Amino acid sequence: MLVLFIASITPVLLFFFYINSKDKHKEPFSILFKCFLGGFLSIILTLILNIPLTY
Repeated sequence: MLVLFIASITPVLLFFFYINSKDKHKEPFSILFKCFLGGFLSIILTLILNIPLTY
């Protein structure tokens, strides 16, 4: 399970660092981290709500 987690996060982080390195007007890291965390939490919430609806 940890391998799947790492495999799913790695492309996102690589894409994030690539885009951030090319950006001329960089946003603060704290805002980018909050957006990333919000996306992660929304996926967790969706998975939690999906379990009772599936069975």
